[in-house]
Amino acid sequence: MPIIRSDSLALHVTSADQQTALVDTLALYRRLVRDLMTVAYTHWPVVGTGKGNDVVKVIEGLIHPTRQRPQVRYPYFAKCYYKFPSYLRRVAIMDAVGQVRSFVTRFDTWLRGERKHPHAKPPRLTSSTKTFPSLYG
Repeated sequence: MPIIRSDSLALHVTSADQQTALVDTLALYRRLVRDLMTVAYTHWPVVGTGKGNDVVKVIEGLIHPTRQRPQVRYPYFAKCYYKFPSYLRRVAIMDAVGQVRSFVTRFDTWLRGERKHPHAKPPRLTSSTKTFPSLYG
């Protein structure tokens, strides 16, 4: 059996330009996740049944034009997130679907009456999450 190694390293930013680039990347990633959450929730009957990477295929089919699929349902993403790295796009899709899945589960639980207090307010889908992508050097 092969030995698998996993490291967690601290990210040390040395210059102001690198720090600015990192902050800009984080802001763009969070904006993409927010926008993808609206798509995932809008198409939840289809997206919610998917498991694992199947949800990535469904969402990419709606937002990401290719040579075989030049027309997509939401061309906004191709304009606003042009040349966004595919690995970050796919992580953002999984992140957005996870946020929506959590909300739908909590809302269904609330609808069934499973609450801490009888007058508890329903959960809300918050799109301003403080999520972080995995960044590789």
